[in-house]
Amino acid sequence: MNFLFQTLLIRKLYLAGVLLSLFVGCFANGCFASLIKPSIVKQDFLIIANYPEEKPKRKEFSFYGGLRVRRFSLSNPYLGKELVYRKSEFRYESDFYNKFLVSPADNLRSQTRFWLERSGLFQNIISTSSHIAECWILEGSVNELYGDYRNKAKAVIQIHFFLMSKGGDVFFEKKYTEKLKLQKKKPHNLIEAYGKGLANILISLENDIDTSNKKPKQTGCGSKKVP
Repeated sequence: MNFLFQTLLIRKLYLAGVLLSLFVGCFANGCFASLIKPSIVKQDFLIIANYPEEKPKRKEFSFYGGLRVRRFSLSNPYLGKELVYRKSEFRYESDFYNKFLVSPADNLRSQTRFWLERSGLFQNIISTSSHIAECWILEGSVNELYGDYRNKAKAVIQIHFFLMSKGGDVFFEKKYTEKLKLQKKKPHNLIEAYGKGLANILISLENDIDTSNKKPKQTGCGSKKVP
């Protein structure tokens, strides 16, 4: 009886040893990699619109007085920081793991402000926190900001700009839309396309505002024109 018990015990120990060896070997060779769910990393992004380095510097400004760029407004679907994807005609999704570092409204406003400051179109650009009185006000309404993932993927950005005098008279207004194809449906590809689309919009905005201004230089404070 003792002999039979010892034999069964030895067999069980041997089998356990074989199974343990197989488990360790398989683990070392990554057999269970497909069973382990990878951790999802959250990512934060900023839209960057690069001003063309080759663009010649403006010799003189076209508008007297300072410009203040007000905080942009966004349509309700894009108020959050999450990236938004359009999956079908009526279905949109927000991405919890991929977001804007700051509000899209602040991101787009700051990029527009930096762009116009670099352009030299206005006599000066007034910072948001400054108490200096402005002569011009630029407002922007973001109507669309999403990755269109139906069929051929593309980034969609649309902004409606209003340039007003200090008194509230609209000097210039226009809606700009950019749709850029995406090579991959990846967050960084979408953000990069947003940056290119915003740069295209701001190039057009700068040129349109400049050509709409007739000499002598315009001022948003007081009289309509300055000789």
